[in-house]
Amino acid sequence: MNKKHFQSNIALSAAIIFTLSAMTSCKSSEKAEKQEVKTADKVLTASYSSVELDLSLIDNYEIYSARYCDSNSSVYLEVYDNTNFEDVSACLYKTNLDFSSFEKLELQLQENEIIAYYDINPTNGKLGILTSITTYDGMDISDYKEENKDEEFDWEAMQESEKTTYSFKIYDENLNLESEATLSDEECDEMYFNELYLLDNDNFLIYDSDISLSIYDKNGNKISSVDSLPDDVEWIDSLGRTNDGFAFTYYTEKGNMLAEIDIETLELKNTTNINNFTGYLSTIVPGNEDYSFFLSSSEGLFGKKGDELEEVINWIDSDLNGDNILQVFPLENGDFIAIIIEDESVKAYNLTKRDVSELSDTVIVTLGTCYIDEQLSSLISEFNRENTDCRIKVKNYDKYNTEENEYTGAGEQLNNDILKGEGPDIIDASSFENYAVLESKGCFADLYPLLDKDDEITRDTFLPNVIKMNEKNGKLYSIPTCFYINTLAGKTKYVGEKENWTIDELIETYENAPDDMKLMADADKESLLSFFIYGNINGFIDYDKKECNFNSPEMIKLLNFCDTFETFEADEIDWENLDESYWQQQQYEYEYGMINDIFLLYNAYISNFREFHELAKGYFNGEPFTFVGFPTTTGSGIIFESDTQLAINANSAVTETAWKFIKKLYTEKYQDMLDYSFPVNINSFNKAADAAQNPQKDSEGTVYEEDDIFFIGDEEIKIGYMNDEEKERYKNYLLSASEALIYDAEIYKIFEEEITEFIEEDKTAEETAEMIQNRAEIYINEQG
Repeated sequence: MNKKHFQSNIALSAAIIFTLSAMTSCKSSEKAEKQEVKTADKVLTASYSSVELDLSLIDNYEIYSARYCDSNSSVYLEVYDNTNFEDVSACLYKTNLDFSSFEKLELQLQENEIIAYYDINPTNGKLGILTSITTYDGMDISDYKEENKDEEFDWEAMQESEKTTYSFKIYDENLNLESEATLSDEECDEMYFNELYLLDNDNFLIYDSDISLSIYDKNGNKISSVDSLPDDVEWIDSLGRTNDGFAFTYYTEKGNMLAEIDIETLELKNTTNINNFTGYLSTIVPGNEDYSFFLSSSEGLFGKKGDELEEVINWIDSDLNGDNILQVFPLENGDFIAIIIEDESVKAYNLTKRDVSELSDTVIVTLGTCYIDEQLSSLISEFNRENTDCRIKVKNYDKYNTEENEYTGAGEQLNNDILKGEGPDIIDASSFENYAVLESKGCFADLYPLLDKDDEITRDTFLPNVIKMNEKNGKLYSIPTCFYINTLAGKTKYVGEKENWTIDELIETYENAPDDMKLMADADKESLLSFFIYGNINGFIDYDKKECNFNSPEMIKLLNFCDTFETFEADEIDWENLDESYWQQQQYEYEYGMINDIFLLYNAYISNFREFHELAKGYFNGEPFTFVGFPTTTGSGIIFESDTQLAINANSAVTETAWKFIKKLYTEKYQDMLDYSFPVNINSFNKAADAAQNPQKDSEGTVYEEDDIFFIGDEEIKIGYMNDEEKERYKNYLLSASEALIYDAEIYKIFEEEITEFIEEDKTAEETAEMIQNRAEIYINEQG
């Protein structure tokens, strides 16, 4: 290991420890001052109210994209028929700004000719489209359609005969065809479009999936191109018009970048680093009198003014889910129109700047997090719309994480805010790597008193083990909203019937396994060390008692056992020239590893009851198997992981209001919507188990066909659905989990560094365990 790198990490650790040790206690007491109550009129600066626009006139269509044309104050919509899923062709509609009338654009297209991309030039109102026609050299392809289901259909012949031809077409504002040109076969073969724009001179600007920009004239001739943008561009997030040109956002090793494009040379100019943006970047649209263009992200709409990007609309403060914004554009009166996916359908809203003086009695509850998922964002928007006396405002700490601070900035900033009495009222504990430290210092309020006086959400609402494993010294500081598990399973004939095992039992079982049997997939030294330590972290550390025992005999046995496996030398493999048989073997082992006794253990990551059944009847092909779990010293080998886990600041002045929001996460209405994780609400948990005994249904009650088929390679296995015995087994297994996974970035960094030296510098297991213990002990004890 590079000694300078090691020393710099130690220095960083010391800095973090010093910051945390300064915070001698977060515990609320009679002397501790509650934080100041904030009201919306003092806090909301980019808040808009919304009025939904009527889309009933195009009820049978789903909006895919939208363009605004300034020259005729019209909105153009690309829509698809949602009553005919086999029809993949788009049609275009034109509407006015209040969406009160819709005109379908009747374009003269050939049979099977579909609109692939379109654009409206905002200056002259011309429509530019790229169409495609796919042919199959006279081959009858009707047999491949669902209603025919010809099992003998020759797919390979169909693919070989397939040919797609592209054409540019330009229509004037009255939809008169001005020009049409079919691209050459060579150009068609190389087409991989991402975006298309019609320029003022009737040329087309295109960028494709190879991260290249090109300009074609109206006759289909490529007149200029940049085959690749600067070498450090890894991908493009968005490309769009500005008031006087084009701009785009892209990603490099330096992070998110914003640049404008010189259309004459296709060179970049006015490049800006926008790493301080959180969330993903979506669209760029022309600006107004105040801004040269607008950039939309999942957090808000930002206007470019000079060299600065100013927040114009905050989506959550405007009761909207920023993850679902399809398009947004400004109107002359200062309003905006936003096209949004909401409740599994597309809606349009007119947004008007909110008069925040009207919100002087509305209490603000701040929520600190590093990530807002779609469901939580929607719940916040719903809560804010339903309540006039209080609102949730999100503070995203992810912007404080940088490569320079090794992504520890969010936790440090949260510490500083709490120290200054400016911490969020609600803290997403699962977002911060140091939440276990904050919890042990009493920075969070006890939720038990709130549960005990609540008529709707009580202790009995939850799975009992979820409550128990999150309890600390008789207090409950946070409850996960959902969970999933990571565990190990093996065929019972090899691992026995006992669930959960020790490190000694793991070693003994593997030593007694057949000689040619591998432990598990990816069983190299580095992977196993990380894997087993990750699964056993709770057995080596106790934050409440400020104790750790990483130099225990169990840790030394684990290090020595993993040391018997080979080191994975990734740098010595010629990945580009690997024989196809290598990948086929990897695929074969992964898919048939348990069925054909290649592996002793299978790492099962399970997030719903159907995956339990797939494990039993698919990967184990119905043979008896045992959940041995990760080898631990605590007796619980299930890694219990959760996503959103909200806590309340111990010094919040709005504890009751914060709970009013948090409790919504645990209602059956919310918990029943969880698809890829287990609910913590016991009623929703039981309903999810029952549902897995029957075919899946969509939101409209339509049954998914053939959802009981499991694929291994080209083989189909009909696995059916869970029976009652299976259901009770899996429920009981989940209810047996007794420890939630602790993640502490500093502890894992210590592991990573010391394990690297263990492998590369030939240290003994005893020396490595002692070094981990010394460093971890210093870190734990310095937490105050």
